[in-house]
Amino acid sequence: MTPSVELSGIDISKIYWNALNQDKATTLVHPQYQITLNKPYTSALGKKCREMRIHHAGKVNKQVACAYSDVMAQTNEWRLMPTLESNAKDIVL
Repeated sequence: MTPSVELSGIDISKIYWNALNQDKATTLVHPQYQITLNKPYTSALGKKCREMRIHHAGKVNKQVACAYSDVMAQTNEWRLMPTLESNAKDIVL
C-alpha cells in the first residue's frame, strides 16, 4: 500500500496548468480576475512556484502557486498556497 501524502494549498483548475507550466506566460485568463504571473522560481522545498498578482475591484492581492510533480503521470498539479498576509482573501481558480 502506498502511503498518502497531503498536499498544501488549494487545487487550481486544470485549465490553468498549461499556462502555469509555460515559463514565458505572463497572464492567466479568468472571468472574474485579471491575473499577472511573475517568472517561475524554485521554493525552499524544491517546488516550481510562481507569484501571481490578482487584480479585482481596484485591489491587488499577491498569491503563490506551486507545482507538485506526479512522476508516474508525468504532470504537475498546481496548487494555490495559503496567504500569509492577515488582510488578504484567498481566491478560487
